[in-house]
Amino acid sequence: CNLTKQQMPFSFDFHSTTKIILGPNKVGVIGQEIKKDHITKVLLTAGEGSIRRNGVYDRVVASLQAAGVEHVDFFGIPPNPTLAKVNEAVQICKTQGIQAVLAVGGGSTNDASKAIAAGAVMEGNVWDCYLGKAAAPENSLPLYTVLTMSGTASEYNNGSVVTNTETKEKRPAFFAHPPRVSIIDPVVQASLPWRQTVAGSIDTISHLLEQYIGAKMEEDVTLNLNVALQRSVITACTALQGHESEYTPRANLCWAASLGLNGIAGCGLPQDWNVHWLEHVVSGFSPRVTHGEGLAILTAPYMRWVHKNIPHARPSLERWAHDLYNCGVEEAINRLSAQFVAWGAPASLRQVGIAEADVPELARLFAGYGCESSVKNLTQEDALEVYRAAY
Repeated sequence: CNLTKQQMPFSFDFHSTTKIILGPNKVGVIGQEIKKDHITKVLLTAGEGSIRRNGVYDRVVASLQAAGVEHVDFFGIPPNPTLAKVNEAVQICKTQGIQAVLAVGGGSTNDASKAIAAGAVMEGNVWDCYLGKAAAPENSLPLYTVLTMSGTASEYNNGSVVTNTETKEKRPAFFAHPPRVSIIDPVVQASLPWRQTVAGSIDTISHLLEQYIGAKMEEDVTLNLNVALQRSVITACTALQGHESEYTPRANLCWAASLGLNGIAGCGLPQDWNVHWLEHVVSGFSPRVTHGEGLAILTAPYMRWVHKNIPHARPSLERWAHDLYNCGVEEAINRLSAQFVAWGAPASLRQVGIAEADVPELARLFAGYGCESSVKNLTQEDALEVYRAAY
């Protein structure tokens, strides 16, 4: 069969190796899942202590002990995981015979743990993977996760974002393997502060939009799936507001978040990711700004900028607006932004403590990243325009 260029179909490779176990009271199976791989000693990584307070830590440890798996605790991974903390854990892995990493936490813990698992088998510094100076090692330590906050989909992909506090750089890297097994117990997330549920929901919507904007309208199945996931997130998060312990919307939110960035919602799509790059600069510059909050602030200004300046991306925005809200682009952007605010998210850089005098510096830092996007590789001037609109 000979096809003209106009007839050439979109194509993709999709391969997912992570075993997802989702449901109530599933935390206790993690020990047996690790034991199946003949692993006897893990580094248990976690954030700043919430898993001790909500009982998850005790359940994980009991599961490991029942399976005969020894563990070394490593707490203190911050919401924007740092290279310094990663390097600290890497040394533990190298000196204490660690065979695998078990991340018990949210996306930050998972992201840091991917870097730890890779760094543990590298001679050089794992930061070189984030700079593009070193290839991700194929023999990283196996990674397992018990998820306590949904949003990043880090439990279902090979991506990781880490901040170098010395250089104020926040960069992504993609490692050779995603987690082998991820446990998602929606009941665990019922105790999350509302702010974190909102941040995870907005992160998921942003992931989906980053894969959608600029699509060529050929990928009908993927586009429909993508918008359906956006709608599911909006429905679930809205249902949880004031009813955070409701199981069904929480479970739907967890699953939508995982599917939002495991690759399925972007099959055949060209990929944008400018908003994430713009946000990485903000939370790298000011770590008190959570990733989800930064995305809430930047999403609408960026979408308006694209609609105004990038003709080839307009059809995708028009389809998105019609399919999600059955209206025009500007009204749809306004409705999405208003939804974020209704959930309690900030709407401007000013609200999160960024000074107006810092806005040009954000654009300068952005220009240093060399970001690539299917929509447009933004210049420093482009970034400045978006940041100013977000201020």
